[in-house]
Amino acid sequence: MLEFELTADDLVAYNLHGFRTAPAMKQQREVYRIWMSLLAFVALALPSAMVGLVIEGLVIGTVVALILWLLWPELWLWVTKRSAMHLAKTGGLGVPGPCRLWFDEDGVHDATPAGTSSVGWQEVDRIEQDSDHAFIFVGPAEAYVIPKRIGEGPVREFLDEVRLRIPQPAS
Repeated sequence: MLEFELTADDLVAYNLHGFRTAPAMKQQREVYRIWMSLLAFVALALPSAMVGLVIEGLVIGTVVALILWLLWPELWLWVTKRSAMHLAKTGGLGVPGPCRLWFDEDGVHDATPAGTSSVGWQEVDRIEQDSDHAFIFVGPAEAYVIPKRIGEGPVREFLDEVRLRIPQPAS
């Protein structure tokens, strides 16, 4: 059993992890990158062309679109982080507080100030980690968040035991 204090920062970290790694979010980020760069190009090139400065408008539009293209991943992450932090402050990401996480023969369970939840072993999808957290995914965008600040050893042992119980797909 793991016991720890789940913080708003932990909930933000989970959301940022999802924004960085989820295939759907990567695709959305790239679509926005293309459209925003094209929009910047058109917004600068078209008015210039309308007043007879075609070459200047094309050059300025191209330069600004290229700069936006290059800066977009960092800009997207900054906006995402600010949005997640705002949601965490308003309670939109979950309820921080004491958390107890355990497993048994039926699955993984947690108890938080918001209540208790359980998932069967067949519902555990995958385990992912970053430098500060481990995430036990129980759906495409739902996971138990484990802060590694509670100790690398206990977190590693817990995850090793969970991995042993996750049903492996038939090959």
